[in-house]
Amino acid sequence: MGKLFDLTDDIRQIAKDGLDDMIDQLGKICILYYPVNYNTTTVSVDPIGQKPASIWETGLQIREEYNKDTSGKAAERETDEVRMLVRWEPNDFWLKPGKGIVVPEGTIQTRCYQTDLPKIMRAEYIIVQQNISGVITLKFQRAGGPVDPSNIVPDRYAVINWTRVG
Repeated sequence: MGKLFDLTDDIRQIAKDGLDDMIDQLGKICILYYPVNYNTTTVSVDPIGQKPASIWETGLQIREEYNKDTSGKAAERETDEVRMLVRWEPNDFWLKPGKGIVVPEGTIQTRCYQTDLPKIMRAEYIIVQQNISGVITLKFQRAGGPVDPSNIVPDRYAVINWTRVG
């Protein structure tokens, strides 16, 4: 029994339900991009100059979607979706920076389920707000390891800092 108050199981359940609802209903769908995997399928090659024949398909970018290494293996980039809460302004961050620390422009903070951490930690970068990617692509790279800031509902959520890279 605490001196000022008690954190009962009912209070912990209410907090858990509230945070779950915030992520599930208010969270943004973020696309995780994993490092390039080179598969063993052959690449169609133009007989003139021995260069890849299908490199300029509509909508593909050479650097991101279609690469060719020296062994002639085709590159594939695997993606996955994760729903996360996103905080855009450092004043609104769940974990505030220390006094006197200036947060770089383009830094965001996300809150997600710890069950999604294996996928997030494997990702090379994320695209936030996929629905506006036709106009602008918000590409972020992880700027630090995930932390669990919750005292009321421990071992359920993680907060991660990200830096804009594109």
